[in-house]
Amino acid sequence: MNEFRKNGRYIFNQAILLQLAALFSLVLPTIAYSQVEPLVVPLIAGQHINVGSVTVTNTETEILVTYQTTGDWLIKETHLDVELSYNDLNTTKKDNPIPGQFTYKTTHTNPVVEVSFTIENFGWEVESQLYIAAHAVVTSSQGTETAWGDGFDFPGRNWATYFNYTVQAEQLESPGTLQFSDAVYKISEPGRFIRRVDVVVTVTRTDGAAGTISAKYTVAAGTATKNSDYIVENDSGTLTFREGETEQSFVVTILDDSRVENTVEFETIELILDADCCLGELSTAQIRIEDDDELH
Repeated sequence: MNEFRKNGRYIFNQAILLQLAALFSLVLPTIAYSQVEPLVVPLIAGQHINVGSVTVTNTETEILVTYQTTGDWLIKETHLDVELSYNDLNTTKKDNPIPGQFTYKTTHTNPVVEVSFTIENFGWEVESQLYIAAHAVVTSSQGTETAWGDGFDFPGRNWATYFNYTVQAEQLESPGTLQFSDAVYKISEPGRFIRRVDVVVTVTRTDGAAGTISAKYTVAAGTATKNSDYIVENDSGTLTFREGETEQSFVVTILDDSRVENTVEFETIELILDADCCLGELSTAQIRIEDDDELH
């Protein structure tokens, strides 16, 4: 019985949490991060032949290193060392690298075009400068060669090279800015034969479109009168912009009220946009209904 009550309590609480999550997802932006800028260096074989590339990038917790060949060149072996200082690279006392003792390696009986390594954080932080020695054995119709990721020469008597990579911070992408597309939406009052006209009010999302964000809109009578000058399905509502969406809209219907307005050229309907974040300058706007009835 106690176990049943625990489960019952759990299910009830879970349902509440799901409802709250759905509610807050309407107004809170989803966090999205941009990919860091990759570093690409040539993969040089036989001291002067460009046979492909070595690409390095990072996430918050991992370093990603990819070897890729071009033309008919293929990879038979790779040996990779990624360290926080030059002194940690595997070299002899005379500063010649020792690929066989590098930390990461692969062997391919059937040569391949691409090899990737995912290296978990071993102590680096953002802005850390890494020392990378990327060695490969490559083969093609031209023969088999030793290749290195191009960079700085090792001090020893060899042509091997290493290069540096600076760990980057992932940047928060902008969810964008929400605002009305116009400060004033002008519309002529419908006439005798067309008794109603729809005004499409557009809300735009600019300067970014990452994640999901929402805004609440409100339609309020200014000098115009609801149900006489205009009608609207809902006086307020929520516009939700999913990832990548840049426009949402709602409709206000203008009616022909047949009244002569006498002293005013137009009547107004006020539009208000509200959100917990991301509002632009045009968070308020106005619909102006220009009178078409003649004075008698």
